[in-house]
Amino acid sequence: MYTTLSKKDFSRYLPFLLLVMTVFRILAGLRIPYMILANQRYDDRLLFENAYDLLSGVWLGSYDSYTLAKGIGYPLFLVLAKKLCLPYSVLLSLLQAAGAWLFVRAVSVRWQNPYGQAILYLLLLFSPISLTLLVTQRLYRMAIVPGMVLVVFSSMIGLTLCKGLPLTKQLPWAFLTGLTLAFFWQIREDSVWILPFIAVMTVWNVGYGILALHKKRTGRQLLLQCFILLLPILLLFGGNITISAINQVHYGVFLTNDRTEGNFAELMSLFYHLQGNTEAGSDIWISRETIASAEAVSPTLQQLQPLLDSYVEDWSTSNGEIPGDHFSWVLRDAVQDSGYSPDAVSAQTFYGSVLSELHAA
Repeated sequence: MYTTLSKKDFSRYLPFLLLVMTVFRILAGLRIPYMILANQRYDDRLLFENAYDLLSGVWLGSYDSYTLAKGIGYPLFLVLAKKLCLPYSVLLSLLQAAGAWLFVRAVSVRWQNPYGQAILYLLLLFSPISLTLLVTQRLYRMAIVPGMVLVVFSSMIGLTLCKGLPLTKQLPWAFLTGLTLAFFWQIREDSVWILPFIAVMTVWNVGYGILALHKKRTGRQLLLQCFILLLPILLLFGGNITISAINQVHYGVFLTNDRTEGNFAELMSLFYHLQGNTEAGSDIWISRETIASAEAVSPTLQQLQPLLDSYVEDWSTSNGEIPGDHFSWVLRDAVQDSGYSPDAVSAQTFYGSVLSELHAA
């Protein structure tokens, strides 16, 4: 009898203990030293300038070659911290706590063990990746990726586990999944990696909703069920269209960013697939030989060849090559400083001309 009462008493105080641990996690976040690499024109500094422009009410500011280079997810996170009057570290810790709580909430549909849920929550709350130097402590977009991954996955899992429950139980999970997925998509340009998970789970959910529930619900209810299960995908597309429409208004181009969409993205993709110096090494995505070959067959590219060659030389390492995707920034620098593309429309036209000439060659 005494043991039973003790367990009940402990269960009663468990939420309070978890709240104390959450507060401790937030206080730990306040004590973590944060850093910004302000000299990183294409990374930290660029995103903070975007956040400043958003706060100033001028969207992403006046156009240059870097304006649409990256997603606006992280600048929006900084703006949210400012609007809520919360320290950045507090909002970052709250994001991790929200992800942990949502995951436990999602699995609680099938798993009712309060002690196991508490342990799982604490493990996620103090996840090592949320406390690391290169991810969390740098004031850069990677800081919010772990927390947002947890939030998106938790929301989709919650929707999946609730698909047999009343529609009113499913709708909050569907809306939350779509909202967080649309935001997550804008954090990095390679966020497409999460789409297979979302797509497979959506197909599974819709298939279950049609095959397993068609005898229990009317045709109208089944249509509403499918709409709710497809809502995350619809909100994702809606978010991308909204961002593209705003960019169309401000810069005259309908795209979320020009690193994965538009003529610049296609041009860089073509560069990456061109045959170059195979002895340059696996970390050399575009060799000097490939750059020279492109200049030789593209009259448009030849217009900025002296400046481009100078920047290529400046960015080259000891072996004379440019590693990774650095040539994309070299090309942006040359186009920006040459003055050939003073606005987004002319920039897309310039890159489109180079693209057509390389295809023709």
